[in-house]
Amino acid sequence: MMYFGIIMAILSQGRQKRKIAESIEESQKNIEESQKRRGIQKYLRVMEGGKAHEWFLFGERHAVGLIGRKRNYAIAMYWYRRAAELEYAPAQHCLGEMYAEGKGVERSDAQAEKWFLLAGEAGFAPAQFRLGQMYVVRNEAEAVYWYRKAAEQGHEGAQNSLEGLHIEGMDRKWNDAERIKQHAPKMDDAETIGRYRQGAEQGHATAQFWLGKAYATGQGVEQDDAEAVKWYRLAVERGFLLAQHELGEMVAAGRGVEQDDVEAVKWFRLAAEQKYAPAQLRLGEMVAAGLGVKQDYAQAEKWFRLAAEHGYAPALVRLEEMVKTAQELFDSGRSTG
Repeated sequence: MMYFGIIMAILSQGRQKRKIAESIEESQKNIEESQKRRGIQKYLRVMEGGKAHEWFLFGERHAVGLIGRKRNYAIAMYWYRRAAELEYAPAQHCLGEMYAEGKGVERSDAQAEKWFLLAGEAGFAPAQFRLGQMYVVRNEAEAVYWYRKAAEQGHEGAQNSLEGLHIEGMDRKWNDAERIKQHAPKMDDAETIGRYRQGAEQGHATAQFWLGKAYATGQGVEQDDAEAVKWYRLAVERGFLLAQHELGEMVAAGRGVEQDDVEAVKWFRLAAEQKYAPAQLRLGEMVAAGLGVKQDYAQAEKWFRLAAEHGYAPALVRLEEMVKTAQELFDSGRSTG
């Protein structure tokens, strides 16, 4: 019986070791998945035998959860800080994220910016990307600088954001409205709305436009057409192309402002002359219907055709309809003649 007990104890220890090993392996997978989700995995630089990397991993285990334990952000902060103080960029970045999200510490944009800067200056692309996000509503030149730094290292989010900022420069690539929508910020929480409101109040046209868009659609705020028109007008004063078109839409529909076809045509024309396809289409429609301007089918066709040349699908449809109608009228005239 004694030998049987010893054998059972050995088997039990073996099962426990296997269970622990499996838990550690599962936790490591969770950490790797978390790092991939947060966009930092491929930028990690392992310092072989270095305490900083070891402490960083301690932080990751507590931030993600290890061997069935719940996440403990306070302990994660402790280990991230120890590694960050040794100038380990991934830890500095994660410390910045904790401050930005208020995990294990009181939320502080100033502290988040401090740690992102340290990691960004050390060349850590995810931190450079986060700096771009922080600066975009305050200082677009600075945002472009950091987005470009991250983009050069292949950071996809930075590459997309850098392309999105070309809207400010009215880059002609942005004639495709669907691509613009793909780069639209998610204005679905008070914090994001607050950042864009701050930038809008400081006079940044991009922030003014997206804040106006939020009010027009009721995204993240209560829908308020008058407030949307207010912010669109401010962006228009700074020559913001998209705001010109959206303001034209609001005026044409009488949303948040007195309906006025003449003024709507003014804004559509301003954006259309800068080769913005959706505005070219809308100007063509106004001209074809004689709304706010003398009816002129030849001019309407011109604007439909210009928009269609950019590959703008709705304009192609309208152009085909116009050609078809003209052909039908021609055929009808021939048959009666």
